[in-house]
Amino acid sequence: MNQTVRTISLFCLIFIILSAAYFPILFTPYIHHDDVKFFLKTPTKLMNPDFYQNVFLGRLLGAMRLTMYSFFINTISDLTFFRFINVLFLALSAWLMSLQLRNYFKNDVCALIASLIIFTLPPFQILASLVGFCATPIALFLSILAANWIGRPLWSLLLLLMSLLLYQSIAMFYWVIVAIKILAIPKESSDQSLKNLVNPFFTGFGALYAFYDVYKTLL
Repeated sequence: MNQTVRTISLFCLIFIILSAAYFPILFTPYIHHDDVKFFLKTPTKLMNPDFYQNVFLGRLLGAMRLTMYSFFINTISDLTFFRFINVLFLALSAWLMSLQLRNYFKNDVCALIASLIIFTLPPFQILASLVGFCATPIALFLSILAANWIGRPLWSLLLLLMSLLLYQSIAMFYWVIVAIKILAIPKESSDQSLKNLVNPFFTGFGALYAFYDVYKTLL
C-alpha cells in the first residue's frame, strides 16, 4: 500500500512540476501553423485537411486522432485544453521513465531529476506546445509503456504498433528505454539478464514488421 501511495505521489509531483514548466502554453491562447488545419474548410466537419496525408505516411491512428480532435476544436481557446492533454501524457511518460531510471541510478531522486531534465528539453517542449499532426505525446507514452510491459510480449507489441501508427519517429523512443534496461544490468548477472532481452527485441522488430504490413495494406 505504501509503495502504491509513493508511486502515485511521484506521478503527481512530476505532473505539477511539468505543469509549472509549461505554464505559458497552458494559459495563453495561441495558434501554431500546424494547428491552422483545424480551422480550414473541408467537405465535412470531421475531415481534417491532413487526414489523407497522415494515412499516406502510415499514421492511421494519427489521422483518426485528428478527426476526433476536430469534434471539439472550434476556437483558438479550445486548443488550450488539448495542450493540457499533451502535458498530461508527457507527465505520464516522464513518470514511467523515472521508474526505469531507478534501476540505473539506484537512487530515486537522481532518477526523478534526470527524467524531469529530459522531458523539459526543446523536443519535448515542441510536443507539449503543438496540437496539430506533428505533436503526438500519446505516441511517446505508448512507446514507453510498451517498453515497460516487455514481460507481456503480445501486449507490448500491440502498444508499440499503436505508437507507430500514431507517429513513427516518436515511437522509436521505445529503444531509449530498452537501452536503459541494458545499461542497468548488473555485471554479475549479465548472462542471465541478457537472455531476458529477447522480449524487447522481439517486440521492437515484431512491431516494425507488423507496421510494414499495415502500411502496405493502406497503400
